[in-house]
Amino acid sequence: MRLSLLIVFFTLVTVSGYAQTDPIIVFGKINQQELDMQYYPLDSLAEAVMIYEKQYIDYSNYNGLQMNATYHGRIKILKTSGLDRANIILPFYKMEQGNEYINDIEAYTYNYENGKLITTVFKPSSVVEEKVSETSYIKKIFLENVKVGSVIEYRYVRNTPLSVVSSPRDWYFQSNIPMQWSEFVISIPSMLVYRALFSGYLPLHINTVQPSKQSNTGYKEQLCRYVVKDAPAFKNEPFITSRKEYLAKVEFGLVSYALGTSGYFKQMAETWGDVGVYLTKHEDFGQRILKPKYLNEIVKQLATLTDTTQRINAAFNYITTNFAWDEHAALMAEHDLKTVFENKKGSAAEINLLLVALLKALGIETYPVILSTRDNGAFSEEFPLLNKFTDLGLLLMNKKRVDL
Repeated sequence: MRLSLLIVFFTLVTVSGYAQTDPIIVFGKINQQELDMQYYPLDSLAEAVMIYEKQYIDYSNYNGLQMNATYHGRIKILKTSGLDRANIILPFYKMEQGNEYINDIEAYTYNYENGKLITTVFKPSSVVEEKVSETSYIKKIFLENVKVGSVIEYRYVRNTPLSVVSSPRDWYFQSNIPMQWSEFVISIPSMLVYRALFSGYLPLHINTVQPSKQSNTGYKEQLCRYVVKDAPAFKNEPFITSRKEYLAKVEFGLVSYALGTSGYFKQMAETWGDVGVYLTKHEDFGQRILKPKYLNEIVKQLATLTDTTQRINAAFNYITTNFAWDEHAALMAEHDLKTVFENKKGSAAEINLLLVALLKALGIETYPVILSTRDNGAFSEEFPLLNKFTDLGLLLMNKKRVDL
């Protein structure tokens, strides 16, 4: 049984663990220097600066294994164009296998007026929750009394069952505003083995991995700490394919996990071939296109066409004519395809898989193909990470990809 943390260093990141001095940042306590700042010395054109940003992740095992991510951010507003930093959007999931929760939201707006510190306390009533898709939601947090010169500060806790998301979300040490201190800390129980991929050109100011002094899971844990200091604002340049390829970040992929004393051990995908097998067996992907009895009538109609190309075109025209896209881009089909067929509406994945099912039922060799949009950046050929892919197409026997 593998009970160690696997860390793989990727791209042009240098690492260091030398002695350093952490900033003294206490939530709810602002200092005069931050209030008096009129411009950021390292970037006088910056509309705002992230003074401090930290996320700490640990795991608990009370009602099933889950990640608990505590976030703390502090931002100085320097220009009018930076005021939208006070509108905070947090995505989360609600799924059949469990829900994510964003709790313990706290926030302040600090202003220095007439020689006095004015603190505006965040009102819980200003949080708005919106549904983006069947499983995706966002929480919008609006801070009040924000103006040029304000300092805003907020924190929250995100609780995520591993049945919903198995790996921590990507952490970006860099943004389109300067970041004085960006810190990511994670305490990983030995039952989980992650692959950590670093990218970007900025060096890590702190990079340490050591035994954790505490555990909420009953397993030994390793505490990993990564910090980038004084990260400049990322500027988009002409002909850049995706800013995500150049931003300093760390992303995680689950390699394996082991459960308790039962001896259960699960090895995740180590090669792209493993990913193919995983998708083929997945109930929301490969299993969706099996036994399409609901297509029997249309198959009988289209099967009268003897020419293969005519049958392909007829199937394509039938799907595009009779089914509407619900404007949800997806890799997996959230609903049974029979339901999609009856409702005449579905996500990109559901409509594409429905076409795959129809073509297969017509005896045409067809395979679903996963795709990545440019915004996701380039994927690693060596290390398979499925979260890089957000789109679905199909591959016919003649190796031509078809988009709906």
